[in-house]
Amino acid sequence: MDPLAHSLFGAALARTRLGRGVPVATATLVLAANAPDIDVFAYFAGSDTALGFRRGWTHGPIALAVLPPLVVALVALIARSRDRGATLPTKRLIALAYLGAISHPLLDWLNTYGVRLLMPFDDSWFYGDTLFIVDPWMWLLLGAAVVLGRPSRPWARGRERIATALVVAFLLYVGAMYLGARAARTVARAELEARGIGPIEDLMAGPVPIDPFVRDVVAVTEDGFRFARFRWLGGQRLVVSPEAATQLPRDPQIEAAWHDPSIRGFAGWARFPFIERPATVGDRVYFLDARYARRWPAPFGAVAVELGGGSDPATP
Repeated sequence: MDPLAHSLFGAALARTRLGRGVPVATATLVLAANAPDIDVFAYFAGSDTALGFRRGWTHGPIALAVLPPLVVALVALIARSRDRGATLPTKRLIALAYLGAISHPLLDWLNTYGVRLLMPFDDSWFYGDTLFIVDPWMWLLLGAAVVLGRPSRPWARGRERIATALVVAFLLYVGAMYLGARAARTVARAELEARGIGPIEDLMAGPVPIDPFVRDVVAVTEDGFRFARFRWLGGQRLVVSPEAATQLPRDPQIEAAWHDPSIRGFAGWARFPFIERPATVGDRVYFLDARYARRWPAPFGAVAVELGGGSDPATP
């Protein structure tokens, strides 16, 4: 999820009973909830390097064991620099830091980008296909918990209950979206195969921006990828796109381009890779990931590789 989502989740937890009587609970939870994204510095080494490194080591079990105590040490250092006599409940802060840090990969798992939860022991990607990476409904529920749960509010006695209710409402929303995604996946698979598209080897029913009742469908068949839009409410339930894409062909030049070192990160990250290679361009091959790009050029999820070597990434 985006940094605001992680921050709001940490701050909302601090407004519940979890943060009661704990100095700097909000700072600890917010920092811990964002700590795994320290891998954002990989972008300084290039976008492909970032794709190869992000949501890996810093989101895996070793980092999740190490980062929370470091966050608490940093928060304590800042707090004591302002008040030398400050006494902090270290054990409770560490417990909160672990809660915040663990929430990060779990929230990241909810979207289609994926997260490598077992790094460095296993580099497999896991996908929840539940929430869009920027979800305004998540912002609304958790933001309300942060604002309405402030101690300065006139309903201060009930503020923890309000914040807790809104956090629970968010968790229920996530649960409903998760179950809806799984149900949409099952129904879309059945309808596609009933229309003669298939057999389907794999299918993603991913979220779209803003509308929780619509799913972006990518179906994998032996012939390639088919795309569709699934709607729970209003109109035709499944609209199949006339567009299609072929999977990576067994061609020596294409395979050499796919294994080019300049796109190693993209190749390891891509979930539904295919090629778009216009006939007018004989010296370049375009690789796209069907989750985010359907045709070249694309702002994200696509790279171009010179068949003689070198790449032109379209990944921020």
